[in-house]
Amino acid sequence: MLKKIVLILLLTFSLFATEVTKDQNSSKTYELEIRGVKHLDKEDIAKSLGVKENSLFNFWSREKALPQEFVENLDTTLKGYLESKGYFDAKYTISRTADRILINISEGEPIRVSKVLFESDIELGNLISWKEGDIFATERFEKIKDATATKLLQDGYCKAELSTKAYVDLAQHSAKLEYKIKKGKVCLFAKATIVHKPDDVSDDVILSRVKYHEGERFDIRKIEQSYNSLNALGVFANIQIKDNILEKRESVETKISLDAKEKLRQYMFSLGYVTDLGIRAKGSWEKRNFLGGAKKIKFITELSRNRQTLDATLFVPAFFTMDSIYSDLYVVFGALKEEKSAYKEKKLFLKSYIETHYSDFSLKKGIG
Repeated sequence: MLKKIVLILLLTFSLFATEVTKDQNSSKTYELEIRGVKHLDKEDIAKSLGVKENSLFNFWSREKALPQEFVENLDTTLKGYLESKGYFDAKYTISRTADRILINISEGEPIRVSKVLFESDIELGNLISWKEGDIFATERFEKIKDATATKLLQDGYCKAELSTKAYVDLAQHSAKLEYKIKKGKVCLFAKATIVHKPDDVSDDVILSRVKYHEGERFDIRKIEQSYNSLNALGVFANIQIKDNILEKRESVETKISLDAKEKLRQYMFSLGYVTDLGIRAKGSWEKRNFLGGAKKIKFITELSRNRQTLDATLFVPAFFTMDSIYSDLYVVFGALKEEKSAYKEKKLFLKSYIETHYSDFSLKKGIG
């Protein structure tokens, strides 16, 4: 009997997998095969060309499916990929049948770094990681440039001068790299300005989520942290924090724009079985921007034969403000009823606490 059940399940799974695979591969695809490479990674090449990984239900297959829409630009894409890895002399052929594409690659001699010139008035650690003899991959060159620019912005140098050049000699298969950096003066944050927001949310609520303050050293990461903190409230959509470097002084102004999120209610219900509780139901209901001001109220309940609980939480952001120091209020009410062989318990509780935060610092204090 057990063997029959297993066989039925396997057949059902196989039929389901077939239907899903048909839906996913409704557009024309080609089986892709790559030959000839010795140093490059076949999987990486296939991914760069637009190959889609096989369905979860087709995990036993090794075929790579290349969608029709990527075939037309296959030659240009492959050439760009090989050059980005430093193989400017690579030769390749592409042959195609009705349902299969074969790419044969001869990598040739790569471009290698022959010299690195580095001039800087700031210590950047190991960001400029080139060594003589390294293969000159243009994608690595761009990543190092971007990482260097980001590091300067993280350290407060919003007006730093960064010059990067690569002199490539295709005949000699060599590249000379040049990096010149002048950090300039340290920039400071100017006062954050709110240019657009929902009418029922105060400026204090928004500013309580901003992780930088006027006069602090500029750090591009604090803008991202502020975005994440605003998003965590769950009441805003189209969050934008635009930074602008002021030309006449070493400061960065930021302008904050927010729309109201439309869906502010969230429900959850689950039903399961626990050994010591039996059948258990769990549910929650949450209302964000409750009565405006980005406040949130949430109810969580758990019901089983021997245990019943109810928790209600009210969250009020920027409940108290003093000199750009903001405090959030949390109020939690709970009820518990539990019966076990050794005892019965009924309990009600109420607790509240204040969370005070300024920039990256936070402190909780309360009673309960």
